[in-house]
Amino acid sequence: MNPSGMGSWVLGTGELLPAGGYRLALAGHYENKPLILYEEGVLLGVVVRHRATAVLSGAVGLGGRVELGAQVPLVLSQQGDDLTDRGVGTPQGGVAPGTPLLTARLSLLAEHRKDSVDLSAGLSASPGLGSASALARELHAIPNLMLGRRFGAVRASLDAGFMLRPRIILNNDDNIQDELGHALRLGAGLSTTAEGLGGEVAAIGSVPLQREGYSLELLGGVRLPVGELLEVQGLTGLGLGNAPGTPRFRLLLGMSFGKVARPREPSLEEQASQEMDDPDRDRDGVLNRVDACPDEPGPASRRGCPVLDSDGDGVVDEKDQCPNKAGIVEMAGCPLKDTDGDTVWDHLDNCREIPGPSENQGCPAKDRQLVVIQRRRIAIKDTIHFDYDKATIKSVSFPLLNQVAQVLIEHPEIVSVSIEGHTDDIGTATYNRELALRRAGAVRDYLESQGVARSRMSVRSFGEDRPLQSNATEQGRATNRRVEFITRYEADAP
Repeated sequence: MNPSGMGSWVLGTGELLPAGGYRLALAGHYENKPLILYEEGVLLGVVVRHRATAVLSGAVGLGGRVELGAQVPLVLSQQGDDLTDRGVGTPQGGVAPGTPLLTARLSLLAEHRKDSVDLSAGLSASPGLGSASALARELHAIPNLMLGRRFGAVRASLDAGFMLRPRIILNNDDNIQDELGHALRLGAGLSTTAEGLGGEVAAIGSVPLQREGYSLELLGGVRLPVGELLEVQGLTGLGLGNAPGTPRFRLLLGMSFGKVARPREPSLEEQASQEMDDPDRDRDGVLNRVDACPDEPGPASRRGCPVLDSDGDGVVDEKDQCPNKAGIVEMAGCPLKDTDGDTVWDHLDNCREIPGPSENQGCPAKDRQLVVIQRRRIAIKDTIHFDYDKATIKSVSFPLLNQVAQVLIEHPEIVSVSIEGHTDDIGTATYNRELALRRAGAVRDYLESQGVARSRMSVRSFGEDRPLQSNATEQGRATNRRVEFITRYEADAP
């Protein structure tokens, strides 16, 4: 039986109880002729003709992904032929304890989590307790996989397991068909999903790996909710095959009590009503209908969800590589580091692994540095020279650009750089913006030729719009003709 009853009374469907969900059930179980004695193909008698069992079961959902369950059977009565002269004793006929079954299941995929199917892995085990004289003791374990999917008002499910149990020969004649041992257990079923009266059909078979014979049962049942927490169930079916324990037919009647439903999402009408009553519940300026976290305030840039910064370093947790240690944006939220021990922090060091003086950006003094890493830019100590009124870079600027390329290659934490072109005010504004864009593009092409990934670079043009000095003098105009490198780090805000 399925202790949680999720989707089926007898099969695992892959769907588990929600977090905090639970179910307790009590069932009466009748089996007709589950054990018959043959010898050399000749019927000798019925060992168990009628058997009635009460089964108390329960299951609980933990964390939304784990479900634990248990079943405790109690044999109430059983009748059979007296086959003592055939070497088979009469089973105990009164009340006797059966073997409890413990189950544990783990949800791997779930339709309510937007996966395409429900998929769970489980393990059922019987500890070998119970009454042997009542034929109610068994030691076995069944690892299994359960798969299910809803198709409108119907759920389809598959339950495949591998029964592991000790090898036992019940009757050692020349035509052994009762050598109990390992077997594949396969089940398939359909069940309704609508509220109210529901039904299910299932086929459960056993494929033995010993000389046991086969087993197949065809079952059908109904279930009816009575109130919000109570449900009554009934199920019956025919048994086919000659494996020990296969009844001619079986009947189950029971009732269950528990909380098994997940919280229902409000209908469109209910959402509309809530929207009219309180359109912004958390007062963050993001309306409920577009707020991914309608009960927790957060900025619109995060769809109304709060920004978390556990270590308070200004880098949000989702971008912080060291979320429990305060650090800096340039190091993706990790603490400052000086790999070569030259007192220049790595994120500012042009030569991270070679010590050098701080006034030369951490590189050896013989390699004069023309590039300085700053907070939001790469500053250059010289001008990038172009041919007059063209976007052709003069060779005198190659050493400077080579250093820019080297800095970008050795500092992958700089995820992107915007190469921005500026001009003086000689010429029309439109022409100046076009010239500045071509010059910025030429710089990007050169850096790409030196090994910088093109995807890390973008170009922009401001033309004459952002002068640093007055264009009234030649010196001012020369200063305004420039290329700037504006950098962005992974942990920077967009």
